[in-house]
Amino acid sequence: MQVQVVVSNFRELTILAYAAGIIDGEGCISITKNRAIQKGAVASHYHALRIEVSVCDKKVIDFFYENFGGARTAKARPNHKPYYKWAITSAAAEKFLKTIYPYLVGKIDQADLAFAFRKSFSSSRSRGHRLISTETNNEREEYHRAMMALKQSNYNAALIPF
Repeated sequence: MQVQVVVSNFRELTILAYAAGIIDGEGCISITKNRAIQKGAVASHYHALRIEVSVCDKKVIDFFYENFGGARTAKARPNHKPYYKWAITSAAAEKFLKTIYPYLVGKIDQADLAFAFRKSFSSSRSRGHRLISTETNNEREEYHRAMMALKQSNYNAALIPF
């Protein structure tokens, strides 16, 4: 995919490149499947693009929140250091991904799949949590499964020595 990003100054370029590096190394690009309950209907599922970063250094999460919005949380587990999480979803996640795309290296295939998935939310179709056709839901489920398979293949490739 070709994405053109206009950068107005060196500082902005540095921010985008740093963000892409963190996403490549510590981030997660996923297509989530969540439960939605519609009034008078049986529980159904909806899919969303989600990008997140989980690290022990709060400053990294503050950087993402201050530069790209989204949400941030702090977590603590017994006998572990606390960790911090930043996440952005749906259209905002797509916009963020397009912004850092030229600087991604390791997760470029996941980004391409995320863009293809987001096309299923075009203005000609239902958006958000509204009822969608079975065909659209099945298409989104295929993207969800493809992302999981892509992540698994990247994981397995990492186990092969040089």
